[in-house]
Amino acid sequence: MKRVLAVQRISRDTEASSALTRQDKALTLAIRRGTYTEVGRVVDATVSGAVNLDQRPSLRKWLTEPLVHEWDVLMVTEQDRVTRDDMHWWHFVDWILKNGKDIEVLDDPTFDIHSEDGRMLAGIKAAQAAKYRKAVQARQLDRTQFFRENRLWNGGIWPFGYRAEVFSHLGESRKCLAVDPCSSRLVREAYERMVHGGDTVYAVARDWNARGVPSARDHQRREQNKDLPEHERRPEKGTVWSVTPLRNMLRSPALMGVMMHRSEPVLDAEGQPVVWADPILTPEEQRSRTRSSPGGARGSPGRARAGALLCSAWSSACVAGPCMCGIRRIAWPTERRLC
Repeated sequence: MKRVLAVQRISRDTEASSALTRQDKALTLAIRRGTYTEVGRVVDATVSGAVNLDQRPSLRKWLTEPLVHEWDVLMVTEQDRVTRDDMHWWHFVDWILKNGKDIEVLDDPTFDIHSEDGRMLAGIKAAQAAKYRKAVQARQLDRTQFFRENRLWNGGIWPFGYRAEVFSHLGESRKCLAVDPCSSRLVREAYERMVHGGDTVYAVARDWNARGVPSARDHQRREQNKDLPEHERRPEKGTVWSVTPLRNMLRSPALMGVMMHRSEPVLDAEGQPVVWADPILTPEEQRSRTRSSPGGARGSPGRARAGALLCSAWSSACVAGPCMCGIRRIAWPTERRLC
């Protein structure tokens, strides 16, 4: 019996997505009906088809010693589950043939990499998949650029203290980022407690957990579930606060209304951070906190730590030039649209 490595992949995985479930059912059924022995199941969720196979978190260990000797056939539901890069495809086919292995694609009974015609057809499909992926990327880049230029919310996890609100933009329904009345009060609370009350990040996190304060993701789901019917509501994760997430949240320039991408401020054409929402913590508050930090008053170590966190955030936002928390500040655009 052939030893099968069943491979599942999806570029973007959400709890509402059924792609991985469909792949799992199809692979399981095919293995039961055929003369196969399943030796492993690979699931690479949220892995782009542009990522080379030997770089994928779950698959790569099966391509090297000792697991590479445990399987004969790599089975997928569709060819593009292997890769959406045509050059990666040809390298992998070459590796498969040199190592005496095979690929089976469930939705293509004529698939064959052991004949010239079969490899040609598979190569054409690989090129088509790569072309489609690049077209999708181009559309996504255009969409991202449009949303950034117009200060629009493009989806994802709300920065803690903010929420996405629907409004009309150029005759279409869009979303912008606005201060959330609930979570913004918690941000202000943490600031006041650490600056004026002498609390540490750990003390605030412990108290928030005791009070059942939801994480940013859980708060967003709770708010979004209010407008959904019961059967469409997504469960909360129940994530608790710890020092690192809370510290990172307080350090983030997002609290000054700065647009962020992968934890870094988005810069405009002049090298200035893009501001797309009202600030929850202002530069003035950070400068006043810096001035009040010296001295031996009760809780001053906590205030000093808070000052370091918030000054760090402001310094990160002022990446276009010298900052020193107040010497150079972002020019908050007066013409920006307020949500």
